[in-house]
Amino acid sequence: MPTNNKISAKGSCFANWKIHSFFICLISCGSLLLLFACEKPIDEEDRISNSKTISEYIEENATAPIPKYSKSWELLKECNLDNTLRAYNRWSVDGYTFFMPTDEAFERYIENHPVYNSFDDMLADKAFINVLMRYHLLNGLIASGNFPLGALPDTTTTGDYLTIGFLETTDSIIYLVNNDAPIIKADIELSNGYIHVIDKVLEPVYNSSYDWLILNKGFTIFTEALEITGLKDTLNTSIMRHTILAVPDSIYAKYEIFSIQDLISYYQTSSIEVDKIESEFYQNMAFHILETELYLDNLKTGNYNTYSNFPISIVSDLELKLNSGTDTLDIIISGQDTTIINYVRIMMESSNISTINGSIHLIRDLLHAKNPGRTTRTFEFLEDVYIAGLGIIPDEYIINKDYTNLISWTGVDEIRYVKSGSSISAQSNDYLSVSGNFTISYTIPKLLPGNFRVSIKADVSSSNNATVQVYIDGVRVGNSLDLTVKNRDTDTFEVKFAGNINFLEYKTHVVEIKSIASGSFLWDFIRFEPY
Repeated sequence: MPTNNKISAKGSCFANWKIHSFFICLISCGSLLLLFACEKPIDEEDRISNSKTISEYIEENATAPIPKYSKSWELLKECNLDNTLRAYNRWSVDGYTFFMPTDEAFERYIENHPVYNSFDDMLADKAFINVLMRYHLLNGLIASGNFPLGALPDTTTTGDYLTIGFLETTDSIIYLVNNDAPIIKADIELSNGYIHVIDKVLEPVYNSSYDWLILNKGFTIFTEALEITGLKDTLNTSIMRHTILAVPDSIYAKYEIFSIQDLISYYQTSSIEVDKIESEFYQNMAFHILETELYLDNLKTGNYNTYSNFPISIVSDLELKLNSGTDTLDIIISGQDTTIINYVRIMMESSNISTINGSIHLIRDLLHAKNPGRTTRTFEFLEDVYIAGLGIIPDEYIINKDYTNLISWTGVDEIRYVKSGSSISAQSNDYLSVSGNFTISYTIPKLLPGNFRVSIKADVSSSNNATVQVYIDGVRVGNSLDLTVKNRDTDTFEVKFAGNINFLEYKTHVVEIKSIASGSFLWDFIRFEPY
């Protein structure tokens, strides 16, 4: 999130609108959906625009007798993006999505900018405007009806994620890009993509998650706690992207915590120094940091590993519940109804903050590190930062051994990560691909101790597929799996039960897949189900 991208839409003409509520429903898979019904008529301008490209539409409006979007047009031309947006997207068969600021938005942006005194000053800084305009361009097609409550599924052409929030007024709901820029005209459909017109210029992401907390006032106790525990350095030096569940000073005040010493007294029960990993204070602060980058729409029911010795439990119900079943944190009385809150709540309207090394969500209660119950965990290789970064554009990628930190292999020269451009029966439309006599090792995140059923999902559609054996931490699991045998007639990818395993410690584990009979192996995921 940009440093000047405050939690409220300050500086926007929409600043005084009150963020009221989100309409959510529970669907069978237990995930949160945001309901937004907007039956808007297609005006004549949009109907005619369908045959134009994005560039043609902007140019026509910029050169009209009463010009619109002229500043966007000048910037696109200066960045050579005008030619890009005259063509079809070679990386996505669907097209582009362009979040286009109005001329008035650019004027306000220049007015408040600490460096540029005029639009021409900014136009002359080619390095800056190249980043700025590419940050507004999404490398994929998404209409407003498919906006999630979180990060958009495709990155911008700078490789960053934009997020979507929602603002309810008395008669409508407004989309907010990065919790900040209102969309004032959505879904202008062109031949090579969509334009969504926004009332504020988006600031590219430059700051780390810790820097964002420092630059945005109101997190003094939380940031000081990260500093004295050494977690600040861990956050800023780690190559792993993360999620911070941040506590504002105003929430600490509800618990009569007004200083870092008050917070230490609240959490610490022993004489161990607070910067030691084994101290209660360190463990509770580390419990606020999840090991992977997650946005609200990514948070499903299950356990998520943190930087502490304990995973955090999340329940995706009518709202997101953290550490469900803790002590009563709040009692809400509405008329004859009384609701007891025994879980930690997320500030939905002040979350989905994107930084260069992770996401931030604000919470409205205090978290206590504790062990939750075991849940089913499915790993799709995206825990590996290098693999996660490859899947933006549909293609086949040869995996570089020097960059991947969780995957290794022997017996073959290469393995590939495949991201499909169309819907396939592999989860998330991606998989690892290898052929020959091979051993693939994959280090999975920490799992709680206990008994688990182990399954893998792999392609079973070819007589050229391999027969494989699963090993975990060097121990053989179950019998070998013949991947030429289908149990169903439809899907090419199928879940195969590998065997049972008992984990005695909360730690990472190494999964090995070894070919018993040479052949192809298209590996979708590995799943651990407690029993």
